[in-house]
Amino acid sequence: MIASKKPKTAESGVKADGSMPLNKYISQAGVCSRRSAVELIKGGHVRVNGTVIKEPGHRTLVEDMVKVHN
Repeated sequence: MIASKKPKTAESGVKADGSMPLNKYISQAGVCSRRSAVELIKGGHVRVNGTVIKEPGHRTLVEDMVKVHN
């Protein structure tokens, strides 16, 4: 499953550079809740641009390729 969705507003936790925490990025894409996203990330089930990321707070840009469960 590929998660890619642009943030709704600047008030949604998106920084000026367009980045947001990975768990929030996944939840806003509709994959699961933020808490469930943390478990997926810590379990090694999430890749950002081909690299496994295990830190839920990893800053992610809207143009990054995020894959959950391949």
